[in-house]
Amino acid sequence: MGSRAVRGLVLKMSQQATLSMNYKSLLPPGSSYLQLKSFNRNFQSGVSRLAEYEASANPNQQLHASQGRMEKTVNHVNLMGRVGGDPQKRGTQEHPVVVFSVATHSNYNYQTGGVLQKTDWHRICVFKPYLRDSVYKYLNKGQRVYVTGRISYGEIKDESGASHTTTSIIADDVIFISSTPTSKSSPDEDLN
Repeated sequence: MGSRAVRGLVLKMSQQATLSMNYKSLLPPGSSYLQLKSFNRNFQSGVSRLAEYEASANPNQQLHASQGRMEKTVNHVNLMGRVGGDPQKRGTQEHPVVVFSVATHSNYNYQTGGVLQKTDWHRICVFKPYLRDSVYKYLNKGQRVYVTGRISYGEIKDESGASHTTTSIIADDVIFISSTPTSKSSPDEDLN
C-alpha cells in the first residue's frame, strides 16, 4: 500500500473519529497499515469509553461494577506525630469506632533567622476490631504514632439543623513508636 493510500485511510479514519486528529503524526515513521488500523481501533475504543464516562459522570456518582469497568484511584495518607488526647470510644454497638487526634508540624524558616512552627491536627478513626481494641487499650496522650490510612470527608448536622463538613483519617494501621506503651487497664486485667 502506497503512502497516498495510507494518507487517504488516515483522512477517512480522522473523519470518522470523534476527535479530529492526524493519526500518522502519532505513529513512528515507517508504520505499517496493520499498525495504523490497530492504533485506530484502540483509539476509537478509548474515545467511546471516555464519552460514556463523561456522559454518565456526576461529581457524586460512581460507575457501577455492572458496567464492567472500574477506575483505579489512590487515597492514601501517612502521618507521624503525637497523640493529642486519650482515644475515645464512639459510634454504636453495631458500628463501634475509636477516635483520637494526632498533631503534625510544619516548620518555616525566615530569612531573618526566625522559625515558625505550624501545627495541624488530624482526626483519626479506627474501625478495624483488632486495631480498635489495641489503640483504645494502649495508646496514650503524648505518645508518638505512625498512622496509615485514607482521608474521608463527611457531613453532620448539629442540633439547629446546620450542616458542617468533617474530615477524618480512616486508619488502616497504627504503629506505636514509643518503646514501652503503657496500658490503661489494671495489672490484674492483663494477667487473665
